[in-house]
Amino acid sequence: ICKCTTISILNYEEKNGKFTEKELKMLEENAYPKEPHRTRAIGFGRGVKILSQLIKLIPKYKNYLKLEEIQEKFIKVCQQLLTFVEPSKKYKNVLSHGDLWSNNIMFKYDKNKKPCGVKLIDYQLARYSAPSMDLATFIYVCSTREFRRLHQNAILNSYCDVLESELQLNQIDAKILTRDEIFKSFEEYRVAGLIEAALFCHLILLPNELAANI
Repeated sequence: ICKCTTISILNYEEKNGKFTEKELKMLEENAYPKEPHRTRAIGFGRGVKILSQLIKLIPKYKNYLKLEEIQEKFIKVCQQLLTFVEPSKKYKNVLSHGDLWSNNIMFKYDKNKKPCGVKLIDYQLARYSAPSMDLATFIYVCSTREFRRLHQNAILNSYCDVLESELQLNQIDAKILTRDEIFKSFEEYRVAGLIEAALFCHLILLPNELAANI
């Protein structure tokens, strides 16, 4: 993630200045557009409504008096995703992949079947946003709660280690995007990752036979 996206934009902006409004228009939001007529906007709205209805199937909420209130709040929380994908006014922005999950990552293995290389594919949803948007999507969509409890900080620290190394290699001041900022911003963006995990759990959690039939 660092080499393919984060560093490329940091390096570009260090040499050429920040993106202009005209340049940013080339990275218009395609995953979660705000224009209500757009196909993905319609799909997002319907997906959130379906998930809100599925809350009724959770046993502890079956006869809960505040079920409707919970459903309404759930929809409002999910709609925050439209803000999370915008360029941040608080944190450093980079070129984000926009659709970072396991099926868009290709690994290369050596003769001992150990991973020795990795490539990201599918950049049609790329955006200009805080790197924690990609990190939150990747971590929440591709892992379980137990895995995150055990390994989330290690993943974030690994990202920061590579980031610092790449910044040094490209002779960019490490203060431009610090470890503290990554951890702090991730705490804010983790809800965005959780929302995306809920929206796309049908791609990941369904048994292969059932998914194939659907």
